[in-house]
Amino acid sequence: MTNFYRFLGILIILLILAYMGLFLYTRIHDFNYWVFGQRYQATSLPHPRDSTLLASKSYFGGPDDHGSQTCVYAAGEFRSSPLSKAELKQRYATSTIRSVYGLKKIPVQILFPDEPGTWPLDYPLGYWWSDFFEQAKMATTTIYFVYAEEKYPFWGDLRCDD
Repeated sequence: MTNFYRFLGILIILLILAYMGLFLYTRIHDFNYWVFGQRYQATSLPHPRDSTLLASKSYFGGPDDHGSQTCVYAAGEFRSSPLSKAELKQRYATSTIRSVYGLKKIPVQILFPDEPGTWPLDYPLGYWWSDFFEQAKMATTTIYFVYAEEKYPFWGDLRCDD
């Protein structure tokens, strides 16, 4: 009987440690997401002087429907500018932000709501697109989304498995 209780005690301790490890991994994603947002905000992007901020957006979760095994941190801004799409693409072409751990540079990307086929992530851009699609169709200026994203393994965090 003593061996059974010893085995049961070890099993309970291992289950508690596994649960604590999973909890810590999810906290790592929360911290990384916060750092990524701070890095995006601290970067001086070359926004045109005459551009207007329409909305700031950020996202933490999976890049698509179930099974991606990836967590995405994204931060960006919907903006409006009288410049053409080509001019805007050229303006942001060399822009980068520092990665979460500061080891690499993440390229800034630019997307346009009236070109939904070019959007690389199903989430969150697919949700945000509908908010700005109608506005983009009626606008006399160019509506665009400038953003950066970084991907990490999901480490068992179910929030990343949309």
